[in-house]
Amino acid sequence: MRHSWLRALGADDMPAEIRLEDGAYRHLRTFKHDFFAATGLYDGPSGRIVLKLGRTRSLFGVPMAWLGEWAADHEADMYRLAQDVPGIPRCFGRWGRTGFAHAFIEGHPLQRREHVNDEFFPASRNCWTPCMRGAWPTWTSKSERTFWSVRTGGPG
Repeated sequence: MRHSWLRALGADDMPAEIRLEDGAYRHLRTFKHDFFAATGLYDGPSGRIVLKLGRTRSLFGVPMAWLGEWAADHEADMYRLAQDVPGIPRCFGRWGRTGFAHAFIEGHPLQRREHVNDEFFPASRNCWTPCMRGAWPTWTSKSERTFWSVRTGGPG
């Protein structure tokens, strides 16, 4: 691969199979693989999950796995803190040195001029208000794994 240094895992792809506490999960597709992380969809005993792997590839000879590890620790901690908040997917915890897994929620990115039902914004508020009141750091992502599930009428 010509520019593998730009990818979080270098020339490597997401693992074909991973093991969590409840068993083996098979890779279905990769949502994205950019400089900071690779994110993929897996299927296994607890249904579909998302695995996010932070950067492991060094950059110009400088080790960068510490960054992937730090990001995975932070995101997994945020998911654990929010486990009792409706709309937040179940966290399956850390995987390997730079990864963490959470439940997949079916949905799609909102499109321009797409309309949502009347419950969408109240459900969003119900999801994020407890997080903000708890003074938890918030995170944003433009990756496919973070989207609003229109089908359920609220946040994914």
